[in-house]
Amino acid sequence: TPANWADVTNPFTVTGAVPISPFENSLAYHIYLPDGTKVNDSSLLVNSSGMGTPGTFSQTFNLSMAGITGYVIIQFVEVSPADGSTLAMG
Repeated sequence: TPANWADVTNPFTVTGAVPISPFENSLAYHIYLPDGTKVNDSSLLVNSSGMGTPGTFSQTFNLSMAGITGYVIIQFVEVSPADGSTLAMG
């Protein structure tokens, strides 16, 4: 949540689930404007009961300080610790 194309106000929280928790329970995220301009990227922790088990995540964003008032695209990515390649993306 929120659903695709949902209207939200700053700050807003994104929550989700993964069927298999990523390595070290860490997911990267990338925030883009609709034209593809990258606004920010960082990482967050997934809550799970153990390696390889399902997990959930929750991250609060506040884009008002960056002056962003329109739509954004947020990608959540599992990155390979071995070579930095993308293993899964949502």
